[in-house]
Amino acid sequence: MDNFQDLIEHSTVDDLKFRIKSLPFSCAIPSRKAEIASTLLNVLMNLDNLQSIWNHLSEVQKLALQEAVHNQVGYMDGFVFWSKYQKEPPSREDWSLYRIQDKANTDKALAPFFYPDCRYGSSVRIPNDLLAFLKPHVPLPPHFSLPTAIVDGEEAETLETPQYTEAELNILINTIKDKKLKVSPKTGQPSKALLNQLCNRLNEPYQNASSLDDESANSIKAFGWIQILRAALWIKEINGELQINLKKASLHQRHCDVIKQLFWDWKDRSKFDEFSRINQIKGQKGKGQKYFTNVLSRRNACIETLRACPPEQWVSFDDYLRLMAVERQFFNVTSEPYSLYIGDSTYGRIHDDIFLTNVYTRCLMMEYFATLGIVDIAYVTPDNAQDNYYDRWGQYDLDYLSVYDGLKHIRLTKLGAYVLGVIDTYTDVSDSTKTSIVLLPKNRVQFMQLPATSERVFLTNYADEVNDQVWQLCTSKLLSHIENGGDLEEIQSFLSERDEQPYFPTQIEHLFKTLENNKNAVRLEGRFLLLKCDTESIAKNIASAPKIQKWCQRVGKDQLIIPEGKESLFRQLVHELAYAMPIQS
Repeated sequence: MDNFQDLIEHSTVDDLKFRIKSLPFSCAIPSRKAEIASTLLNVLMNLDNLQSIWNHLSEVQKLALQEAVHNQVGYMDGFVFWSKYQKEPPSREDWSLYRIQDKANTDKALAPFFYPDCRYGSSVRIPNDLLAFLKPHVPLPPHFSLPTAIVDGEEAETLETPQYTEAELNILINTIKDKKLKVSPKTGQPSKALLNQLCNRLNEPYQNASSLDDESANSIKAFGWIQILRAALWIKEINGELQINLKKASLHQRHCDVIKQLFWDWKDRSKFDEFSRINQIKGQKGKGQKYFTNVLSRRNACIETLRACPPEQWVSFDDYLRLMAVERQFFNVTSEPYSLYIGDSTYGRIHDDIFLTNVYTRCLMMEYFATLGIVDIAYVTPDNAQDNYYDRWGQYDLDYLSVYDGLKHIRLTKLGAYVLGVIDTYTDVSDSTKTSIVLLPKNRVQFMQLPATSERVFLTNYADEVNDQVWQLCTSKLLSHIENGGDLEEIQSFLSERDEQPYFPTQIEHLFKTLENNKNAVRLEGRFLLLKCDTESIAKNIASAPKIQKWCQRVGKDQLIIPEGKESLFRQLVHELAYAMPIQS
């Protein structure tokens, strides 16, 4: 228990006398510690005395006491106080718990309420029994109201992200289907060539920023999409190659639900630490690696803070961090910031990690939350950000610390509110978009007007684009879709919902019927070994042996095939026939 009698054990007689002398009214001071403690407790738990002390507090002191009593279980966190009120807390020690070890710098008016919580520690708190007495009599602190903002398009570029997620996800899925999405089996990172290929097809924030020579600035979304898909339950990674299983993917469900599944899979399953994207902070792969905090807890903190943001309202990134502190979600990236450095490994050592949380969260917002359409972003190029949050030795020669420095504002989207559970329902624009079509000869589909983006994205899985309004069903794409676990019902429903005719044309009907009949035409039954015999007679003798002929077949004149798992048994049986089978190194 941390009651008054427990905590005063960590204080000296002089400490207790100092607290009595700090009261705004005179009070007799006994000489013995037990009597001093009894006097203090009786004074503080008297309503008239409490009212007198309260009347002598400044506005900042009152706020500090209110926060400690109602929001911080008896402690006074100076960082949270400054984040909420933008005022210096009564303690003169920056970013620390309210401390009174140095009596010269102690806020005397509040000193009687706070006591050390351990003998050699520096933090102090209000004892539990005194805290219980204070709660009904100390007013609740003001509620923190997150300021909203109006983004000036001339001062920052904006990216409204949900409109791009469907098309971009389709690009990544097709890249996987084409067996072109590969990462390093060791690091899980894609090649620069792959990123360059993808970023030219995605709506990257800095796609047109010619002033940036950092290659990673042009592939923020590309990198984020790859890491998101690597963590998806319906993606498997074999020797660095991403492969998709459409039976598990359920991509026929609503797009917003696909995004929701992708987001939570990434949050819970991705082992990639996003902080490694901050290349200018060194020491991450050395000794400092073991001090990094759990990446899942960091993501959770950012998510919980975002849930407290008003949907569809711009907030500055700095105010988002203030909210993170007020909501008690602020986290440390590392437990030992001194293991990291900027520039020089001696003089550039990092002594606190407040700014590390800042730069990490910027990365998370731009590379993952914005990529999935959870937030819209307003930004400038990082070299024009003029941020001073990383005022450290070693950064003065840098144009910017990370490519995410340009993030200025974020806005929780309606899609993001649905994914995070802030709202229960969400209507995809694509749910109500049904552009009329006419089915033409040669398996062609003509839209009567320009199709919606979602319709174009859908058809990419089944057809080739002839022009802006005409598509041709592609047998190869249809078969590839079936082979990956899909079915023809999706494309058939898509076409029938948009075509006024009750039946498909004969040619299209024949195509669908043929594909349905042939969807299981060839099946992989297993893997086999191809063996070459020295002569045709040896091959004939082995293949006709009673113990082998059930699962051994001749291929051509002098070759045999056997199941991969039968190699040891085959070797034993050919030994009985006096044949040797040399072991290949």
